[in-house]
Amino acid sequence: MWEYLVYDYIIGNSDNHIKNLSLLYSEDLKKIRLAPLYDVISTVVYDGSTRDMSVSIDGKYSIDEITRESFANQAEKVHLGKRAAMNRFDRLQNGFEKALNEAAYELKEEGFRNAEMIRDAVLVHRRMR
Repeated sequence: MWEYLVYDYIIGNSDNHIKNLSLLYSEDLKKIRLAPLYDVISTVVYDGSTRDMSVSIDGKYSIDEITRESFANQAEKVHLGKRAAMNRFDRLQNGFEKALNEAAYELKEEGFRNAEMIRDAVLVHRRMR
């Protein structure tokens, strides 16, 4: 769940409410796991969308006020190992642009004409923070 929250922040998804998380149960109902992430987009690239996250990070909702330090403080508040939590944060943050570029390229090759434009919009909003 920590990585889901970090990912929402990185891509600029302010529509990151708890309804976007689901559990999957084994047939015998003895095992439970998180479902794959779904209903996730970069909402901040759309004019008129809110820049307030649906959940707070260290008491802040505005994606423009949330920082790496906010996540470090939040990790401590929810009793996550700060070092492990921030290693995950950094791994996602540092690999994001490369992954986004790869995804845009693949989508463009598949005929999605606006892939590069959307990639660029995500990167512009991300750099604004």
